[in-house]
Amino acid sequence: MSSELDPKLKVKVRRLNANGRERERMHGLNRALDKLRQFVPLTTQHQKLSKIETLRLARNYIAALERMLATGIQPTPLEYAHQLSLGLSQTTTNMLANLLQVQPRLLLAASTSFSPSSMCSTSPRCAPLSSTYQHATPSEMFHPMFQPAQLNMSSPILPQSQSIPLPIPISSAYSDLSSDGSFDSVCGYPMAYSHS
Repeated sequence: MSSELDPKLKVKVRRLNANGRERERMHGLNRALDKLRQFVPLTTQHQKLSKIETLRLARNYIAALERMLATGIQPTPLEYAHQLSLGLSQTTTNMLANLLQVQPRLLLAASTSFSPSSMCSTSPRCAPLSSTYQHATPSEMFHPMFQPAQLNMSSPILPQSQSIPLPIPISSAYSDLSSDGSFDSVCGYPMAYSHS
C-alpha cells in the first residue's frame, strides 16, 4: 500500500513545486511590467494598461525616442500621439490623445493617411503632418521629475532658439540594470505626463 502512495505523493509534490515556480515567475513578470508602466507615457496615474498594451506602448515609445534622436526633430503632439498609438486599442489611443491634448478624431484621421512606413525611420528627415497644430513644449513631452540634457537643433517643427530635451545616454540607462536584467533603481528616461 505504501509503495502505491509513494509515486502519487511524489507526483503531487512535483506538481506543487511546479505550481510554486510558475506562480513566482508570474509575480516576477508582473513586478517587471509594473516597473515598465512607470516609464511609458501613460503612467500609473492613468488607467492600468494590460500586459500586451504595456509592451506595445513601450515598443512604440522606444521607437519614437529613437526617431527623435535619429532625426533631431521633435514631433508635433499629433505626430507623437500617432507614433505612440500604433497597434494599440482604441481605449489606449484615446488616453494618449487626451494626455497629449490631441483630439482623437485628428489622431484617427492621421492614422488612415499615415502608414508605419511613412514614419521614415531610416530617413534623415521626416516631413511633419502639419504645422498648424500647437507645438508641444519640453514640459509637455517629458516628465517633470527628470532633467534631460538640452540640445539646440534646427528643425522645421521648432524655432531654432528652442531646445529639445533628449533622453539620457543609452550606456547610462543600462548602468541601472542588475546582473539578472532587472532594474535596481529608477532610470532617468523622459516620459510624457498628464496636465491635471
